[in-house]
Amino acid sequence: MPYSIFVRKIDPARRCAPEILACEIESEGEASRIVRHLATSFGEFGLDRGRCVYWFRNTGGLHEIWSAASN
Repeated sequence: MPYSIFVRKIDPARRCAPEILACEIESEGEASRIVRHLATSFGEFGLDRGRCVYWFRNTGGLHEIWSAASN
C-alpha cells in the first residue's frame, strides 16, 4: 500500500487545508522516516505522540507533518 506525506500550517485564525508533500512512498516505515527527518531538520520541532504527528516551526510559522496511507 502506498503512503503520502502531508504538511499543514497551523494558523489560529483559520483552519488551513493539508498539502501533499510527497506521494507513492512504498512503505509505512519509509514514509515515517522521511517525516521524522524532515521535521527534525528544523531547529524547533516536536512530536505529538497522541496523534503521531510531528510539528516544526520555520520562518513561515508553525506546521504539522505526517504520513498516511494513500487512497
